[in-house]
Amino acid sequence: MLPARNRLKNNCTFNYIYRKGKSVGGAYSVLLYTEARGRLLIGFSVSKKIGGSVTRNLVKRRMREAVRSCIDDIKSGYHLVFVAREGILDADFEKLKSAVRLQLKRAGLLNEDN
Repeated sequence: MLPARNRLKNNCTFNYIYRKGKSVGGAYSVLLYTEARGRLLIGFSVSKKIGGSVTRNLVKRRMREAVRSCIDDIKSGYHLVFVAREGILDADFEKLKSAVRLQLKRAGLLNEDN
């Protein structure tokens, strides 16, 4: 599970990232990010187009776990939001993990030694 200190929960911050953030597209999600003071905060968004509440929560859990596996490699001082795309339901977990890592790398958010 994603550590509580890294969870983005504030609706105002989500809205700010949607308006002002930079984006990196991927096969299964879109990464929106802004530079921020302080620690790394990560949020997840899944639209009702993806499915009902059970399906959306499953997708969020899978995305959280994919990000958690590489959280130590992500630079601090950023706020990130991962927005799920419809193809995420068909993806196996290993593909999802590699897609998340690729998005972070393309955004320049991974530490240099990785």
